[in-house]
Amino acid sequence: MTDFRTDNGPDLFVYLVPETAASDSVDGFADVGTLKGNVGDQQYDIPDDVEVSEGWRVVVWCRGLSVSSAETTLS
Repeated sequence: MTDFRTDNGPDLFVYLVPETAASDSVDGFADVGTLKGNVGDQQYDIPDDVEVSEGWRVVVWCRGLSVSSAETTLS
């Protein structure tokens, strides 16, 4: 993620979510790790068993509250 910025919060994780998942849903997500920080460039490893193509969303997900903190389309 480049020039990334979001509100800080507890229990934040970065998920890859397929485009087929409903809006505000993380159904079928792949967990790429805990959020490294709420400001700045960040890199995450994509699991080998995930075939990423256009249409996936990157979602910063608060596990404790089950809500999205930030979201964008993977490009």
